[in-house]
Amino acid sequence: MRVRSLSEQAVSQGGVALAISLDIVYAFNYLPLGAIRSALAHHQVPPYLKNVIGDYLRDRYILYMGQNGRKIRREIRRGVPQGSVLRPLLWNLAYDAVLRVELPAGVDIVCYADDTLVVASGVTFERVKELAEFRAEVVVAKIHELGLEIAPHKTEAL
Repeated sequence: MRVRSLSEQAVSQGGVALAISLDIVYAFNYLPLGAIRSALAHHQVPPYLKNVIGDYLRDRYILYMGQNGRKIRREIRRGVPQGSVLRPLLWNLAYDAVLRVELPAGVDIVCYADDTLVVASGVTFERVKELAEFRAEVVVAKIHELGLEIAPHKTEAL
């Protein structure tokens, strides 16, 4: 609804809107646990809650059988825990850094879970394209800063 509202507003004023859709590779499974811890500190989560969540994220590992038939233990350093009611909350806390990227007038970020759109609007297509490309680069840089990657082959402009 937000994307529709932004585009209708631009068109009703005689302008154009352009959205760049960014696909994050393995989004929920690839978010570094350190990004979650940093987000908890940034959002000034009370210490006792940080400790509880920190304990929840600590000592996560998987066990599997190696080729030689021996059990191998591998530490997990990434990924919002699956099956947890905390999963969307922890993702949102960490990914909020992307939503806080400074944007000029005429550019918005719209997210739904891990789907991210950079929406630019203005009078001419050339100006909107320039705005969208520049801001998409800034958003991608912030996503990389979180330790996540973009799938360029799945990125689209609409």
